[in-house]
Amino acid sequence: MDGARLSLSLDLPKRRRRRLSVRLSTLFWLVLVIALGVGWASDHWRLKHQIASAQGERSGWSVWQVVGPPNTLGFGDKRTAWASNTRDGQAEWLVLEFPRAVVPVAIVVHETHCPGALIKATRVEYPASKASVAKERLLWEGVDPVPASDPGGIARLPVTTHESVQSVKLHLDSVLVPGWNEIDAVALEMSDGGLIWSSSAYASSSYGKNRGLPLMHISGFDVIETY
Repeated sequence: MDGARLSLSLDLPKRRRRRLSVRLSTLFWLVLVIALGVGWASDHWRLKHQIASAQGERSGWSVWQVVGPPNTLGFGDKRTAWASNTRDGQAEWLVLEFPRAVVPVAIVVHETHCPGALIKATRVEYPASKASVAKERLLWEGVDPVPASDPGGIARLPVTTHESVQSVKLHLDSVLVPGWNEIDAVALEMSDGGLIWSSSAYASSSYGKNRGLPLMHISGFDVIETY
């Protein structure tokens, strides 16, 4: 009898340890599942937000539409090109940045709707600080090679410079040419005929989502030195 009681008393702690072990493992897996679920939900929300943000940046007629090679099929008022915020409200400008500095022989502009507003192109020299003044060196000035009577076209602006160019500012007399003067793409043409398409862009205004120049550059464009 004493031996049986001793055996029974020894078995009880083992069973309790097993129950405790089962409960701890269940709790561990439960916590793991919850953590994985929270992580998945967080990643899903972040991805959804990034996609929505990217779609917003690439919205119709936004400044991002002028970045990269041309992708607008035909001419007309199409959302795959940049357009200013107003039809003929003010003079407009586009600042294009390119992946590397080159010595161009021309600036190539794909105008897809209401062309003819280009009047000047300058090389942008960003200031070293906000207190400095941004400078623009004249690259081309004249009459837009694409007539305003045409539905669209490719404007080739010949430039004569011995200096490298990585940022270009296009000036448009939007008031002079009625309608939205839409631009699909801009490239620097090199002496061998190769084209380098813009990799970033800023605009005076945009019908779609827009972004102005970085803060350190804004004050410089209030007073422009052209030489």
